[in-house]
Amino acid sequence: MTLSVLAGIQKPGADSVTLHMTTQTPLYTGGIGQWGDQVHPSGLLGSLRHFSCLVARTLGDAEFEKAVWGEAGASQADTHAKRVALHWDTSNLHRVVLPERLLFPREDKEKSTRGWYFNQAKQGTLKLTLIRRGISNTHWNLLLLALRIQTRHATLGAKDQFGLGVLACDSLPKVSPLNESTAYSSTGFNLQRCAFGGLVLRRPLRNFDDFNRNRELALRLGLSCRIALRDALRPSSDASTTEQDKWKRIRHRLMGSMNECGSAVNVSAAYAPEDGGNAAEIRLFVQLRLDDGAERMEVMKRFGPALAKVEVDGWGANPVQWEYGGSFGGLKHQGKWLNKLAGLSL
Repeated sequence: MTLSVLAGIQKPGADSVTLHMTTQTPLYTGGIGQWGDQVHPSGLLGSLRHFSCLVARTLGDAEFEKAVWGEAGASQADTHAKRVALHWDTSNLHRVVLPERLLFPREDKEKSTRGWYFNQAKQGTLKLTLIRRGISNTHWNLLLLALRIQTRHATLGAKDQFGLGVLACDSLPKVSPLNESTAYSSTGFNLQRCAFGGLVLRRPLRNFDDFNRNRELALRLGLSCRIALRDALRPSSDASTTEQDKWKRIRHRLMGSMNECGSAVNVSAAYAPEDGGNAAEIRLFVQLRLDDGAERMEVMKRFGPALAKVEVDGWGANPVQWEYGGSFGGLKHQGKWLNKLAGLSL
């Protein structure tokens, strides 16, 4: 009985994809008391699910989440578990200790500081295998396309601690480009309400910092950018009470607030670009959880100049390069924009 069941289990084969990834910034471990000794697959899985559904809703595909990720616990007769199997091989990750605490002065409160606590994380190489279990060709292709975009522009498993979760992939999965002549109608919260940013910082000195060794600097650069974004969402000191309340709501909704809501803005730690040199890269992913379109545009207009002023220990920022979903990157079409984000020829 047991042997017959095991024989029927689908194993990696023609309908599977294996990605070999390398950490650009460490992966946070989490766990009880935030001192876990392993990277939790559930956090990585949730990251993949959330991002792939953002991509699907950009194309108006309301069936993707249920068809791929399942709908366990629902009352419908066709309730089923997820139809893609995932396996993370983290055996080649090793533990790294992060700085215990980083403090920054507050400009909005005299003689006050704000701080972030860190503990440990993992870095190295890992493998992700996805096995197709009955989903359609369209949804399998869309899942892999979303994975390409997430790997190239966003983060994985970075919800629990700021600045961690950027991965590079040796070879991205092969996918078919989306049909750029199809008229799509976006639904729900999707990538049209999001923006991807690439921030490059440079320093004039030749002794380039190795961010694998100097993790405090890598985190400090990223957190300085995060502070700049949060402070950009503060009104002037002479603003009316109505204006102050408005920007407090926006600030908390986007940057997070204790016991209120989580952050909708992810800012990576600094990492060295592929071509090396005296540069550092920081990855930004902004989810604009604001219903008012004018407020979304105002936020984006504030973010650029705020980041341009960032300077830490001689590192200065170049103008940030945004890919903003509000205009589909200037392409005016979801399929063209998603193909571009996935690194497919236009």
